[in-house]
Amino acid sequence: MEESDVARASLALMDAANDRDPAVREQVRKSLLTLGKQRTGKILSMCQDYLIQHSKLEVGHRVVLLQTIELVVKCKIGEISYPKMKSLIYLASDEMTRSKDIVPDWQQAASNILVAVGDRYIKDVMEEVLSKFLPGLPPHFFVVQTLANLSYSNVYGVVPFLGTILTTMLPMLGMTRQDNMKWVFSSALYRFSESIVDYLANMDKAPDPAVRKDAFSAEIYAACDILFCNWLQSKETKLRLTVISALASMSLLLAQDKLEELLPKLIPTVLPLYKKTSDHYIISKSLCQILEASMSTDSRVLETQIDGLMLTLHHQVCIPVDCRKPPTLKNHNEILRCFTVLANTFSDRLIRFVLQKLQISSEQTRLGSLAVLKHLINTSSSVMESKKLLILNSVRQLMLDRSNKVKKIFVQVISAMAHHGYLKQEGGELLVRFIILHCALPDTYQSQRGGRPHDQEDVTNEMIRSMCEDMLHLFTTTVDHLIDVLWPSLFCYLIQSQYTDATTPLCKSLILLANKKKAVLEPGSIIDFNAKVNLPSPYVLMVRLLVNASFPFRCRGRGAPSLGLMKVLSSSIHPKLECVWQAEIPPLLHYLEESAEDTLDRRRWEGRLLELLSKTLVAISYDKWSCQLATEATRYLPTYNSYLEEKSFLYKCIGVTLQHCNNKEVVRRQLQEVLLCARHHSAMEREGAAMGIGLCASSHLDDTLAKLEDFGKSDIFKKASGIFGLLKDKSDGNVEKAKSTLILCYGYVALLAPEDQILSRIDSEILRNIGKLFNTKVLGVEVETKDLTMKLSLIQSVGLIGQAVSACVRRQGYLFTRKQELMGVIMDFVKAEPLDVMRNPVRHLAMTTCTNLFTLEPALTENEKSDMLRTCLNSAFGLPPVEEPDRGKDGPVLDPRKREALYTDTFSALQGLLKTVLMRDLNPDGLQRIFKHIKVWLCSEMTHGRERATRTAAEMLAFYLNHLNIKKMGAFHNLGTLLGQLIPRCTDPSPPVRSAAMDCVQTVLYIQLGYEGFASDYRDEAVEKLRMLSETLTASDMAVFVQELL
Repeated sequence: MEESDVARASLALMDAANDRDPAVREQVRKSLLTLGKQRTGKILSMCQDYLIQHSKLEVGHRVVLLQTIELVVKCKIGEISYPKMKSLIYLASDEMTRSKDIVPDWQQAASNILVAVGDRYIKDVMEEVLSKFLPGLPPHFFVVQTLANLSYSNVYGVVPFLGTILTTMLPMLGMTRQDNMKWVFSSALYRFSESIVDYLANMDKAPDPAVRKDAFSAEIYAACDILFCNWLQSKETKLRLTVISALASMSLLLAQDKLEELLPKLIPTVLPLYKKTSDHYIISKSLCQILEASMSTDSRVLETQIDGLMLTLHHQVCIPVDCRKPPTLKNHNEILRCFTVLANTFSDRLIRFVLQKLQISSEQTRLGSLAVLKHLINTSSSVMESKKLLILNSVRQLMLDRSNKVKKIFVQVISAMAHHGYLKQEGGELLVRFIILHCALPDTYQSQRGGRPHDQEDVTNEMIRSMCEDMLHLFTTTVDHLIDVLWPSLFCYLIQSQYTDATTPLCKSLILLANKKKAVLEPGSIIDFNAKVNLPSPYVLMVRLLVNASFPFRCRGRGAPSLGLMKVLSSSIHPKLECVWQAEIPPLLHYLEESAEDTLDRRRWEGRLLELLSKTLVAISYDKWSCQLATEATRYLPTYNSYLEEKSFLYKCIGVTLQHCNNKEVVRRQLQEVLLCARHHSAMEREGAAMGIGLCASSHLDDTLAKLEDFGKSDIFKKASGIFGLLKDKSDGNVEKAKSTLILCYGYVALLAPEDQILSRIDSEILRNIGKLFNTKVLGVEVETKDLTMKLSLIQSVGLIGQAVSACVRRQGYLFTRKQELMGVIMDFVKAEPLDVMRNPVRHLAMTTCTNLFTLEPALTENEKSDMLRTCLNSAFGLPPVEEPDRGKDGPVLDPRKREALYTDTFSALQGLLKTVLMRDLNPDGLQRIFKHIKVWLCSEMTHGRERATRTAAEMLAFYLNHLNIKKMGAFHNLGTLLGQLIPRCTDPSPPVRSAAMDCVQTVLYIQLGYEGFASDYRDEAVEKLRMLSETLTASDMAVFVQELL
């Protein structure tokens, strides 16, 4: 751009600087600055000339141009010539003082130019400003403020002038009557004192090392006297606060005798100001400077005032800090600085005071006291060294405080203590335990039963838990002197149930500690658990980690850390395990990395963990070790009374361990313990115990069966019959639950026992003992139990026996003579279920069990088969829709989600049974026999009955088509019968029925085509057109639909 273009553009911008719109003025300023960076001299000259030539510009217009000059000077001060700077100094000085009245925006803009130029040309600026700061003449307001700002921005340049300035200023102070001048003088004295203190503190950088504090003390004291005696009494709050700030800064420069004279009056004057103004930050900062001045001279004046001072400071530190209001945070920090200053001289009294305040149960008092304690631990470590034990003993009671706000800052205090060696002292382990305990906090909303925090300031359990987890990690990684405090004592927390939810951070920390120990080849990296007092045994530790891994995504992902810790501890658990676990655990960890909680195959994962346990025992191959593991695992069962799924897995671990025990006495004893300790009223515990005993039977079938029979004869099953056999003993319920466990045990024993040994035991022992348990004699009369739990256990156990027999008969023939009897009992259970409600899994388990038994020999007669199908279909199809409210009269109503899941499982079991029946008779007659029972419901008056029937028909037909294997072409002789039953449903009032019926018709036609010799993937054009009719299934005129169909 040409110079002439720049000039024209700049002039146009300067003319536009008076626009009424602030946004336009701001844009003008930015544009002029951009030009000023490129044509510095030109723009400065043009702005200067514009101001001189237009002496009567409006204030706003002048301000924009003066601000532009200031910004250009700040950016390009090194490129501006000295003559230009001199002219700018004169211009700014003239602009600043031209008007006797105070015009803040204008004069402040001019003052800012002088301050900006003063960064490089301080002598010239001071010469000009001091020419307007003459003895005996009242100065302009902005002259004084400019001197103050210059001393702040250029300490080394201004301090040498301050002696002269103070000498000139002192007489002016006594003559000043206006509050605004008092304010600016006070502000200047504050700035001057700060600059002198800064100058003296950095003498190595100072241009004049001869400057001393005593060179200013006399003038400073004289100024203090005027401000304290006269100006501090002002009723104007702003002035009073500024005077206090000035007095505080000046106190740092007073001679000791003058300070001793002033302090007894100054502190009692400052403290009451907290009650007279809301701006506490300035008071606190000033008070801190006064205390620093006192301590720097070893003054003892504070000894008589320390109690009142600590009370006032403590009251201030207890005021809640609002992060949305920065002054409250700044005030809080200044108060803490005051405590730090006091601690250097009055540490004993101060610590005693703070610890006494901690005894008060008030939340706010404790928050403030803990904030002080944390600050002192971090900033005054030397004076706090001798008080470590006192502090440790005093803060113990805070571990019982239930306030999360108190817990939050207490955790921060513990962190400070950890970094300064407190936790190595006696009692430090209690604070470590506090941190670990709070790593296990439940979620806030769980503990509040759905409640939510009242406001954003609430501290949730999640926040505390996260802090403690981070804290434990820091202890492990950054506080080296804590390693011996944490290792190996952290293992004690790992096995205790109250720390279960802290498993993940505990395992991670232990892995880090173990790796640290190994890295430096410390002997302690391999732990002799038996030699260490209070440490868990290696057996319990291994069991705990293995059970943790069984539900790997609980407790914020504990599976991987638990397995990782097992891998690290392999040599400590047993010397022979390192190779095995180094090979087996990494694939498990990789599997977890690729899985999520909702995608993990639970059965497969449990199987892999049990396989790891089995390989572990094989690698050790020491019977005494395996027996001890089984014993301690059984003893450890009560730990999981609140974690039933984990306890169920532990039962399975015990079963696998007993498989590897050769000591028969240990096996029998542990089986007895499992049966005695199991809480039989819990369905999950019954299942887990039964499966564990079944796993044991795979190696100890005879001992297991003998123990089950002995247990069934034990005293816990002996009960007194009531009067005339009508009344029951109060413990009957517990007895029935224990019998249910035994019945289920027999089922799992049959399923998991060796195939070559079990068939001979099915009738002679297993079913015989199940029958004894299920039927009770009252006065010599055998009575069948009505207990639901026993019914469910019986059904499930028979189903497991069916699976076991099915597996065996693949290799050897077997006639299951009691099949019909058992299926008859099960069908009776189904028939006894009410048709208007479903609240238990009897139907689901019964149908699954029938599916397992159906294929076994001898085959059912047609009547038996027909009765089974009719019973199962009627019990399921007749149920009310799942979305309808439960209108049953007896028993508790199921949760909607559980009810829906029960419906889903029941109908899935029904489909499985029907498909099994059809598969045994996969021909048109077999299909017709199934449809004989379905067709009853195709014509049901209940819409939901027809919907279920048509959906089931569609499933059966699709299954038949998919498994069609025609050896010889022929006719599908019941084509007409099926179509006759299905086509009327294509005009059903219910759209889902019509849609399913159309699917049935299409499948029937493809079955016919299959019988005619067409390939399974053949698609007939006419049949495929039926799909297009689905769009008309919702047509209101059914006659149109039928016509189109025909």
